[in-house]
Amino acid sequence: MSNINIILCTFLFAILFAFGYYYYVYKSKKKDKMVYDSDWKKFEKAMQNKDVVGIDAYGNNVLWNYYLKPEHLDAMIKDLGELPKGKSKIRTLRKNCMNKRIDLNTPDSHRPFTSQY
Repeated sequence: MSNINIILCTFLFAILFAFGYYYYVYKSKKKDKMVYDSDWKKFEKAMQNKDVVGIDAYGNNVLWNYYLKPEHLDAMIKDLGELPKGKSKIRTLRKNCMNKRIDLNTPDSHRPFTSQY
């Protein structure tokens, strides 16, 4: 195989990989946007019912969603703080929420919004 063929194959592979990655990110963000409201409502319902499994599942879905709203994060921190501290899943979720709040308050945050909204 000549050098030009190797260079062209490498370049073509890099281009295909970049398009594949872009497509994956695009689909992931589109899915996040579609399910955000339903996950938030399910999280609120789980909080009302004190369902630890639902709180953990839907809380993580909302927390790691690309379109997380700062007011929802603040509400999650407040609601999780009112629950008993005995459950390790709730403790972990609350710590993750607090870390996310710290990340959103940094001035060089890569997120599409900051705490000013």
